[in-house]
Amino acid sequence: MIKMARMAEPDEFNCIQNSLAGDTEAYVALVKAYQKMVHAVAFRMTGSFADAEDLTQETFLRAFRQLDSAGNAGWRFQFRSAVHAGRSRVPGR
Repeated sequence: MIKMARMAEPDEFNCIQNSLAGDTEAYVALVKAYQKMVHAVAFRMTGSFADAEDLTQETFLRAFRQLDSAGNAGWRFQFRSAVHAGRSRVPGR
């Protein structure tokens, strides 16, 4: 099991709200908070560091595009769904 210190809920909520308002630094904070965890999951799924990097990038792009529809409650769900959707794009998977 991957354990990672998470961003406190109010900070996460504020970062999401600020991202929706156009604050790119707020989205960067979200990416930094979850990047290692998302990459680790992607690596476990693919077995390839390079494919995991591509899948991590795709995950954050998908999450960003769907951020306004997901809101705070759906933030982690967006990662899971984006990782699974991106997995089909990895050769040999």
